[in-house]
Amino acid sequence: MFGRVRDGNKPGSNIDEVLHRKRIGIYARNDILDAAPERSTRYVMVGVLGQCETEWPDAIMVLGYCHYVSGLILKISEVIRAE
Repeated sequence: MFGRVRDGNKPGSNIDEVLHRKRIGIYARNDILDAAPERSTRYVMVGVLGQCETEWPDAIMVLGYCHYVSGLILKISEVIRAE
């Protein structure tokens, strides 16, 4: 997730250091991720906030967003299209 739509549409936006504090990593069930849009748009996300560094303290390796970068994540339980 990004604070600005244009940041989310930049190539490499999920790993670009310039956007480090301007994004939140996403974790969700496969059915939620499969329905994600290909381009950025506005949604209301329901879930629990966490940090890559502390969310899985005993893990040897975490797949997905936290495998590549650190920082804030949202574990999503529901997505609602914003009007």
